[in-house]
Amino acid sequence: MLFQSDDRMLELLWFVGYCVDFPAQLADRIDGHWEWNRHVKYRAIKSGYLSVHRDVYRQRVIRSLRLTPAGLEYIGQRDPKAQVHIMARQDLNVGNRNATDRIMRRHAQATALLMAYHAGAKFLPQEKPSLLAKPQAASVPYDPAQFYYYFLHDFRQALREKSDLVDAKASRLLGVLIHQHYGYLLYYTGHTRMFWLAGTEENVSAMVEQVLNIRGMPVTTFNEVIIGSRMPVAQKLMRQGKHVHSRYFTLSPHCNSIFFVTNDRRGDALFSIIVDQQKQLEINRVALSDFVPPKESRFYDAMTPDGRRPVILGYTCDLLTFSDLSAFMPGFEEPTIVLCYDYQLNTIQSLVKTPTEVRIMKGGDTS
Repeated sequence: MLFQSDDRMLELLWFVGYCVDFPAQLADRIDGHWEWNRHVKYRAIKSGYLSVHRDVYRQRVIRSLRLTPAGLEYIGQRDPKAQVHIMARQDLNVGNRNATDRIMRRHAQATALLMAYHAGAKFLPQEKPSLLAKPQAASVPYDPAQFYYYFLHDFRQALREKSDLVDAKASRLLGVLIHQHYGYLLYYTGHTRMFWLAGTEENVSAMVEQVLNIRGMPVTTFNEVIIGSRMPVAQKLMRQGKHVHSRYFTLSPHCNSIFFVTNDRRGDALFSIIVDQQKQLEINRVALSDFVPPKESRFYDAMTPDGRRPVILGYTCDLLTFSDLSAFMPGFEEPTIVLCYDYQLNTIQSLVKTPTEVRIMKGGDTS
């Protein structure tokens, strides 16, 4: 538990202070009902605990919540330990605070952090193993059963511990969630174009793997998680074929999967499923209850009762799977069926080859 008391105002102020710049619309997705969260946000602004910084970028208004001295005092009175983390994070964000590109970068970091938080990941320094050879603060031993979230800054510190000449500033990586032998690299598209240096991202991924292995966290499977504002963004990401280099995005084979999630509550829920294998097993069992198990081959998940059509689970929205998916699989007379959530239906149908059929899976109605 992050806080010593069940105070919704304290939770909102802490997240805003910890992230330095916090997207105004993201406040509705902190624990609890969105209407009540919105009420708490407006009360915090009216009470002077939060200020709203407004900027314009490419005809889009950017609203950023910032913690005021009154808000910091509110946190200090109710939970002094929580105040310490905010003061430490403020020291990391020196420089021109009002630069638009920096604000948008911090907004992306806040989005990734909140998704990791909803997935149950531990992200405070004293809650996760340190990546430093000589930790500056107390840390805990590595537990493969836990979820740990590391910021890109954590890996930069580990690199600079040996040499100041090594850095990873050119990377679009926001953070890495670790669970068991899986690593999830989080990226955010936002409203701007996702300019992409494939070689840089692959090098950073290799650096992440090396640092984790050195610190006794053997991650063998890495997956990318792309956060987009809405489902049609996945169509943009799929315009470039695999192995085709693009300055926008590349479906790189260096990762096992490339998952796409939306920047909303449904995306929070999907991300928590993607990183938790046990949750996936429960959802798969319900979704495939009307189908029969596959034959010896495992390149599909199930078959229709008559054995004429293969069934693929596509609700995790793995772009690499869709790029390689064949409409007619060997050994079947009719086209493939893809199962997904209701809000993914139209986008996934546009990603797969005709005449693949995309259906809403059992339990996939989110309305």
